[in-house]
Amino acid sequence: MRWSRSIAAAVIAAAGTTAAAAGGALDHERARQAYSEGRIVSLQAILRAVASEHAGELLEVHLEEEERGNFVYGVKLLTPEGRILEAYYDARTGERMQQEREGRTPD
Repeated sequence: MRWSRSIAAAVIAAAGTTAAAAGGALDHERARQAYSEGRIVSLQAILRAVASEHAGELLEVHLEEEERGNFVYGVKLLTPEGRILEAYYDARTGERMQQEREGRTPD
């Protein structure tokens, strides 16, 4: 996957070094604790996995805790074809769990 340099630079700058940078969906301190305890991989690791699997511009990344206590990273991309791709990654292993494609974005 090749993001434009400006998008990649923005993602790297925004990503920080821990999963806590994923922001809003999960309390910052809980995310930091999960990362420091080794229960989740870093946001950077997830972004590397996304970059190796998908082409497009990163639109959104979030970290959620499921009812069972498992953590999931959600990633939303705009593909070169103009479609929205949502992919979900197991935050413990960094492996892709599922992905969905939506229709073309309005012009």
